[in-house]
Amino acid sequence: MTRYLSLLAVGVLAVSLGACEAPPGPPGAKGDKGDKGDVGSMGPKGDQGISGERGPPGPKGDKGDAGPQGPRGVAGASGQPGPPGAKGDKGDKGDKGDKGDPGAQGPRGVAGAPGQPGPAGLKGDKGDKGDKGDPGSTLRIVTGGASGGCGSGEVLISAMCEGSSLYNPLVVSGNRAQCGANPQSTEYKITVVCMKR
Repeated sequence: MTRYLSLLAVGVLAVSLGACEAPPGPPGAKGDKGDKGDVGSMGPKGDQGISGERGPPGPKGDKGDAGPQGPRGVAGASGQPGPPGAKGDKGDKGDKGDKGDPGAQGPRGVAGAPGQPGPAGLKGDKGDKGDKGDPGSTLRIVTGGASGGCGSGEVLISAMCEGSSLYNPLVVSGNRAQCGANPQSTEYKITVVCMKR
């Protein structure tokens, strides 16, 4: 306590003397930097700040590697059939097939129309005389195409035309008769009755 009072007295005396002396001089040079103080204790956690504005999108990243293949999905319903495609080109001719077994005989076809008379053949050699025959009928019926006639030892006594046309003109000349103007026509059929002389 005595020491403290002595220091106080010295301080008061110094202040008194300073008041009587000349003005203070310029400030002294800056002292050296003091040592770093001890770390203070951590303060309480502050309130959460306001969210900032959304920044611009970043640049597109590089393409990643393909992932493993996923499991196969359930099959979908069948789609509607599409329109028919264009007709394709004709294919190449195939190889000849094996000969098949003969089929059953078909029904008999309808008889065709009579053919045209062929040209007269060459006169044959005279045959041997035949045996005498039984007495025959004095009348003979001859049928043919559009024309017909009797032999040299006969006489034409009747002739009749048949055919599809309504106009069947009958022409008689000597021992021959003809239906229509064309003796080769297939539209008519003539029937002639001959009698032996």
